[in-house]
Amino acid sequence: MNEMNYNIHQVAENTWAMQEGTMVSSYLVIGSETALLIDAGGMLPEMRERVEELTGLPVTVTLTHGHGDHIHCLKQFESACVDPADIELIRGGQTDIGKCVLKPIGPGHIFDLGGRQIEALGLRGHTRGGLAYLDRQNRLLFSGDTINLGPVFMFMPESDFDVLIAELKRYDAMDDFDLIFPAHNKHPIGPEKIKDMIACAEAVRDGKIEGTEPQRPLPPGVKVYMKGDCGFFR
Repeated sequence: MNEMNYNIHQVAENTWAMQEGTMVSSYLVIGSETALLIDAGGMLPEMRERVEELTGLPVTVTLTHGHGDHIHCLKQFESACVDPADIELIRGGQTDIGKCVLKPIGPGHIFDLGGRQIEALGLRGHTRGGLAYLDRQNRLLFSGDTINLGPVFMFMPESDFDVLIAELKRYDAMDDFDLIFPAHNKHPIGPEKIKDMIACAEAVRDGKIEGTEPQRPLPPGVKVYMKGDCGFFR
C-alpha cells in the first residue's frame, strides 16, 4: 500500500486526520508545546515523516486499542501509550511493532499539550482495554472503533457485547462533546448517533435483527447485523 491511498486533511483547528481510504483513521492533535498522535494505523511507510511535516513539536503516540490495523506504523516511533488490558493483545498479535516501547496508561490520564488537554477515557467492549480521547475545551471525542458508523467487529474473544451496550449508554449520557471522530468510515459524526448504535445493539442482542452473510472474508458463522447506518459483525 502506498501513500496515494492516504488522505491527510484538517478536521478542526490544529487537528488532522490521516485516513487510509475508509479503512482506518489516525488523528494528530496539536497543542502549543507538544502534539498527540491518536493511533498509528494503516500502512503508510512515511507516517512519521508526514506527522513531522504537520508539526515540528514533540509527538506522543497513544492508542485507542490494540488491534493490528491501528498499530501498523508503531515501528516508526520509539514508544506508544496503551491501556494495560490491551498490551497482550498487541504482543500476541501478528503486527510487528519493532522496538516501540508500550507505556501503560488508563482512564483519567491527561495529555497536556500546552493550552490543550486531552483526557483518556475508558471505552470498553470492542476490546478489554479500549480508550477514547476527549478534548473538553474544543468538545471533540476521538472514539476509536467502539463508536463508529458501519459494522463494529464484535466477534473476537476480546469483545464483550454487554459491556459495549453499557458503555454506549454511558457515553450517551455525557454532555462533553459535540463532534465524534471514529477510527473508521465517516468522520465526524454527531453524538446523536450513539442512540442509533444503542438501538441497533439492543435489537441484535434481543434477536430482533436477522444477520446476513458479510461481504468480506470473516470467520465461519460471523454475520453482519445492520439497522440504518449502524451495525455489528457478530
